[in-house]
Amino acid sequence: MLLSQLQPSHAVGRWLMAIALPLLLSLTLFVPAAHAAIRTIDEGPGQVLYQTRTTLRDEANQRWQAIAFKRHKADGSEILGLRLVGFPGVADIDRSQPLRLVNSLGHVLTAADTSAKIFTNASSPEPYIGQYDLGAVLPEIQPAIPLELQIPVTAGDPITLLIPPPTLEEWQQLPSCGH
Repeated sequence: MLLSQLQPSHAVGRWLMAIALPLLLSLTLFVPAAHAAIRTIDEGPGQVLYQTRTTLRDEANQRWQAIAFKRHKADGSEILGLRLVGFPGVADIDRSQPLRLVNSLGHVLTAADTSAKIFTNASSPEPYIGQYDLGAVLPEIQPAIPLELQIPVTAGDPITLLIPPPTLEEWQQLPSCGH
């Protein structure tokens, strides 16, 4: 029996519709993203950057670059971050707000803004670039469960990016890089 042939009066049919339909819809909403393996970049003596880049589209069909990375510093410290890069004039990111990560089950995680660390001219940061602490939320992200990022902006509703499972799987690999 096809899903479309189930009668709403059947308890099993209603249950299947409630579970399967949102999942199927969420999977079809993912825009094919360009995936790349995790890159390793030697930045200097004892400092290595591991990163994965993915191009995503928001609900207005604007492109965003999502760069998840792990930076291993010469002093032994590590940073796990997520940099989101839009196009000039598309949106001004509100850096006073955290990034919200919402999975399809309604579980909400927040990642603190760390953008101040990336701009050489702190008095004039690029408004379409944001960076967030991925390390604090990465252990709670489950690649099998669809996830959306809600980027806070200074005007209007947050910008939503759907993150496909293969991208989430790459992000999950970052902490073990270099070990």
